Amino acid sequence: MSDVIAISRRLDEIELLLERLRKPDVGGVPRAFTPTYVGTTPGVTTYTTQEGFYTIANGIVVARATIIWTGATGSGSIRLGGLPFVATYDVAFPVWTQNVTFANGSVQGVLQAGNAVAQLFSPATNAAGTELTVEVAGTIRYCIVYLA
Repeated sequence: MSDVIAISRRLDEIELLLERLRKPDVGGVPRAFTPTYVGTTPGVTTYTTQEGFYTIANGIVVARATIIWTGATGSGSIRLGGLPFVATYDVAFPVWTQNVTFANGSVQGVLQAGNAVAQLFSPATNAAGTELTVEVAGTIRYCIVYLA
C-alpha cells in the first residue's frame, strides 16, 4: 500500500512540474509585446506608439504599455489587447490617460480570468461601473500585474 501512495505522490509532483513548465519563466528578463486598442465593433486603429514590455517569474506577469493612437474607426467598448499571457484570476489595474474625454474622467482597467484582453471601466458611486467606449484619438498607459 505504501508503494501506491508513494507513486501517487510522485505523479502529483510530476503534474505540478509539468504545469510550471507550461508557464514560461523568463526570470524577470524584459520581453516586448505589442499592445492594441480596439473596439468591440471592428475597425482600424492608426498608432503613433505601441510599446509594451513584460516580465514573468513564477507565473506572475508584470506588463506595462503605452498606446498612442491618432485614429480609431472601430466602435463599442474598448479592448486593450496583445497581453502576452491569459490571466488565471480577475484583476483590476490603474490606467493613465491623456487627450481623451472618457465619461466621469475616471478610468480603471479590468482583466478577467481566461482572457488576454482587458476592458476599461469608469467607476460609479453606489452603482456598477460603465464600460468605456472607443475614442478617436488619445494616449493610454498602464501597468498590470497578474497570474498567468
